[in-house]
Amino acid sequence: MHPSVPARSVSEFVALAKETPVQLSYASGGPGTPSHLLVELFKSTTGIQMMHIPYKGSAQAVADVLAGHVPVTFADALSSLPLIEQGKLRALGVSTKARLASAPQIPPLAEAGVPGFDAAAWIMVVAPARTPRDIVSRLHAELKRISGLPDVQQQLLKFGVMSIVSPPVEQLQPFINSEIARWAEVVRRAGIAGSE
Repeated sequence: MHPSVPARSVSEFVALAKETPVQLSYASGGPGTPSHLLVELFKSTTGIQMMHIPYKGSAQAVADVLAGHVPVTFADALSSLPLIEQGKLRALGVSTKARLASAPQIPPLAEAGVPGFDAAAWIMVVAPARTPRDIVSRLHAELKRISGLPDVQQQLLKFGVMSIVSPPVEQLQPFINSEIARWAEVVRRAGIAGSE
């Protein structure tokens, strides 16, 4: 958030939002983007109301928070950590259940006053459905090996990324199904267009 916002903690921010909901707005990278959905999840979890100001990308959203035009956003670690370290933005928490190795001083929102909050963007490497099993296994083994290399780990940490090499997709299907249901409910509750 912009340093001019008087809240110094998540609980202070929630109290501020409940006292003055008309005055608080949030920036996102656009409708349906991770920053939009994370704020909608935060709003529904905390019971606050805020006005959505969508931008054409997260860089523009962060730039307007930095300029003080919009008070708050959810932003990725790569773009926001340097600004936080310079005192140009203030972090209240990270959305993941664990602290980021690149910013251990920033507590998870679940620790900072929003019990149970745990939301992270994830990326999955996939192959066409009919890819032979031996090729899938080889790709999986190589990705696991590469992501474990110290220089790769260092770069991922720099970007605020936690590398988790999971089992092949058929074992991930329950996770994928639960994520689809979870975010569909956030979209439905928020009334985001096209959610019917």
